[in-house]
Amino acid sequence: MPRKLALAVALTTAFAVVATEPYKPEYVTINGTVKEINVSKNGLTFKKTVDGPYGRQEVTDYRKLGEKCLVSVDGVGGRLSDLRPGYLVLIEYEKKTEIAVRVAATTPETAAREQKRKEEMTAFERKIADEQARVLRKAAEGIAAEQKTALEKAMKKRTEKMKAQPNPEPDKDKGVNPPKDGEKKD
Repeated sequence: MPRKLALAVALTTAFAVVATEPYKPEYVTINGTVKEINVSKNGLTFKKTVDGPYGRQEVTDYRKLGEKCLVSVDGVGGRLSDLRPGYLVLIEYEKKTEIAVRVAATTPETAAREQKRKEEMTAFERKIADEQARVLRKAAEGIAAEQKTALEKAMKKRTEKMKAQPNPEPDKDKGVNPPKDGEKKD
């Protein structure tokens, strides 16, 4: 009987600890393009791209904004009424309730400027990489030329040294083909 009582007390204590833990909301972020703003219902209709059975598809979605939802347009604080159809939005919402807690909007003009800046930066980085490759290739060619010159010089010096040495006359006692180590002479 004491074992059952101990088990009941342990389970009750564990349940009490789990029940007293505060709720920690989980947030999800999605992006899309504003389609319609409903200020009276404090909501936002937008188009987003999703993976479907027939590939990527554009669907319409709706998010209600929370009372303390932070709204910004091009990094500057604002209100829901500041948003316009066609703005690109990044919406952070609570997963369980699907109520938005943050909406960051970007105007099409700002998005185009950012895209152009990224393309220019990519082109600049490509140009720098090409220049580095050219410099490294030129340095490698110089090193290879130096090594080739040094090798040719060493070969020429060795050839001259060999020409300068007289040919040794074969030993008359040993004959033309002296015996190899371990062989007996006839």
